[in-house]
Amino acid sequence: MARKPGGFLQEASHQVVAGGSAGLVEICLMHPLDVVKTRFQIQRGKTDPTGYKSLGDCFRTIFQREGLLGFYKGILPPILAETPKRAVKKAGISGRRKVKVYNFMLDWTWRKEVMMPIQWLTDELLGQIYIVHVFPDILFQAYIFTLELLRHLFFTFEQYKKLLGYASLPPGLAFAVAGLGSGLTEAVVVNPFEVVKVTLQANRNAFAEQPSSFVQARQIIKTDGLGFQGLNKGLTATLGRHGVFNMVYFGFYFNVKNILPVNKDPNLEFLRKFGIGLVSGTIASIINIPFDVAKSRIQGPQPVPGEIKYRTCFKTMATVYKEEGFLALYKGLVPKIMRLGPGGAVMLLVYEYVYAWLQDTVDHK
Repeated sequence: MARKPGGFLQEASHQVVAGGSAGLVEICLMHPLDVVKTRFQIQRGKTDPTGYKSLGDCFRTIFQREGLLGFYKGILPPILAETPKRAVKKAGISGRRKVKVYNFMLDWTWRKEVMMPIQWLTDELLGQIYIVHVFPDILFQAYIFTLELLRHLFFTFEQYKKLLGYASLPPGLAFAVAGLGSGLTEAVVVNPFEVVKVTLQANRNAFAEQPSSFVQARQIIKTDGLGFQGLNKGLTATLGRHGVFNMVYFGFYFNVKNILPVNKDPNLEFLRKFGIGLVSGTIASIINIPFDVAKSRIQGPQPVPGEIKYRTCFKTMATVYKEEGFLALYKGLVPKIMRLGPGGAVMLLVYEYVYAWLQDTVDHK
């Protein structure tokens, strides 16, 4: 006889593991395309001496000059930001229950630092959640504290859906609005990580010569501070990119998923979910790409060192359009679709199947 589910904690842990697994797999598989996308977006027209002639030329040049690891420049910031974000996004933990979370992270830069245990007792601040973290670096401490705080202060997609259930919105529109809200929320969290990531991806030195993510973050903070010219520059463009993408993605995916009938054949059901996720990610990528180009220009290297040309989102779009033409707003679209189309499908599939496997494995022990 099957055992009943273990309740709130077990359900939440399954969602966290499934969501984190989906995010990690997607990032590791698709990050080389993200590097290529950024390189195309920061190059300024055909006259740019460092520009790439084609997608194949970009892949070949990076491999020849920067090595295989050149395709994984800046991978640590999205792993740190996206994996926990996608994990807690699906978990939707709320209420006043106590959850013990032990998070022991290694120093991924292999620097010779003493592992100093940092303990926060945050029952009152974070809604009766007791968290113990061990981190070697002050940036890790600030990172995990920010994630935990924002997880409780802001709404995830599932929470937005519940909130909109009280409004007289059609179900189709409610999914899109919930996606918009969750996109704006996550943009605030991930933007500092995006600044570090784009800076590292734009660096054309060999991988071994590049500073670590933590050294780069410290350098940005030391030089430009934490504000909109430093670690939070390009926030408006990031809000537009994530808000528009999630609005279209979640709105399309869940509406179409509810319309198309479920297949009893596991193989056909896999193809159904994969197809919906692929189309959802592709459409969302096409619509939000101008925000992505503006974000890369603002957060990447400026044409003249020491002189800021790209400052705000819409002004950057206007400048790119005026100087390079309408199609320049769609630079990097091909690698973006190659990543976010299949990547979105992979993320949803990994989440749903890992979650189902955990439910079946644990509940039937």
